[in-house]
Amino acid sequence: MGKMKEVYKEKFILYSLNYSDIIEYYNWYVQAKQIFNKYFKTHDHYEVEVGDLSASWEELKKIREKFSKDEWAVAQKSPEWDSKYQREDCMVFQNASFDFIVYDDENDLYFPKDKTGHAYKMDFLNEIEANKELGVPDVDEKILYTVKRQITNKEEIYDINRKAVIYSKFDKYIDDYEGALVDKTIFDFNASEDEIKEYEIKVAESSERKKIENVKSWEQD
Repeated sequence: MGKMKEVYKEKFILYSLNYSDIIEYYNWYVQAKQIFNKYFKTHDHYEVEVGDLSASWEELKKIREKFSKDEWAVAQKSPEWDSKYQREDCMVFQNASFDFIVYDDENDLYFPKDKTGHAYKMDFLNEIEANKELGVPDVDEKILYTVKRQITNKEEIYDINRKAVIYSKFDKYIDDYEGALVDKTIFDFNASEDEIKEYEIKVAESSERKKIENVKSWEQD
């Protein structure tokens, strides 16, 4: 392998009600990176680095925008609920970040046509989550539920929306067959730019509509 150069860098931001859960999820990323790099060390593969986890910072989110009145009543009855998660009319979330960096052989790039470096990140995430041969342990289900990664990268958002359109088409195809033997797989479906844009608009409208409905529910007797 020749001289390595940085081909992608992004600041990953994790958020949760508990900083300790963030630390556990971060430690999983570190472990996954170590296993990934060791597994592909002899394959002339790219390498991944996970930077130090930052100190936490708080973010307040309006309860009445995130929950309806009934949803909030149910949430407070959860055994996981703690009064420290609430400050007046807001929920208190903890945030922390770390640098995700990818290095590759400058003379033999793994994704030579990718000018953004985004393909490296998605390939790494897919490998550590789906490739069982790597031996990366599954993330604890509780941590998957309580900790989320903020997704702000436009290429990743585009990928998520594109896949959502494709899966929607495939699901409709399966439903239309009503249990009969199907002759297509998910890979036979595509998403046009117009379809992806239409989906993005629907998601944004749905989110705004839910927020309005939540606020109105608190105004009712």
